Amino acid sequence: MSRFIRDVRRGSDNGDYASGSAAAAEAQCRLMFWPYMIPYPMTVASAAAPDASLGFLFYGGIVVLPLIAIYTIGVYGSSAARFRYVRLMGAV
Repeated sequence: MSRFIRDVRRGSDNGDYASGSAAAAEAQCRLMFWPYMIPYPMTVASAAAPDASLGFLFYGGIVVLPLIAIYTIGVYGSSAARFRYVRLMGAV
């Protein structure tokens, strides 16, 4: 879909028909399946978890994901500093 939009914006004729056909087929499938998931009597709203569980995951993600990012940045920073030190000392 994004390739089709990019080609249209650039005015390129490369793959317009193929990417346009793929975009139309994808849109058709999305529209056809949207209100009902598999099995057909189950809708998107009824397939979702209860609101309490979704709220717990949402607020848990607000707390946990920044902690993971801070840890990752800290470990990357300490590793990069160590490798710079080793390279500076000529061991590598």
